[in-house]
Amino acid sequence: MNRARVESALLEMGMSMKPRGFDYISDAVVLMSESKGGRINMYFLYTLIAEKYGTAWTCVERGIRYAFDKVRGKEKHRDAVEHYIGIEDKTNTASLKMLYHALKVEQEGGAAA
Repeated sequence: MNRARVESALLEMGMSMKPRGFDYISDAVVLMSESKGGRINMYFLYTLIAEKYGTAWTCVERGIRYAFDKVRGKEKHRDAVEHYIGIEDKTNTASLKMLYHALKVEQEGGAAA
């Protein structure tokens, strides 16, 4: 999956590029696309990203959670947020999987469910 497309989706949701979570989420979705069917152990994913940025996996988890929470609070971009990560299930795992799936469906030329 193209990192630029992931970043475009995050910006479409109103996510700021400033918090580290933006980079962490972008890396996570690209890594998910490189795994079999987007299936990857979240702890392993956080650890890979943490090593890249020289931080702890807990900081990666927190950064992703913070970035997703911030965009869910923006009414202006609610449609994009609902399309890419949903409003209901606020876990990092669910949000990352939904984002990955929506982008994969778009890439394949279909409409996300």
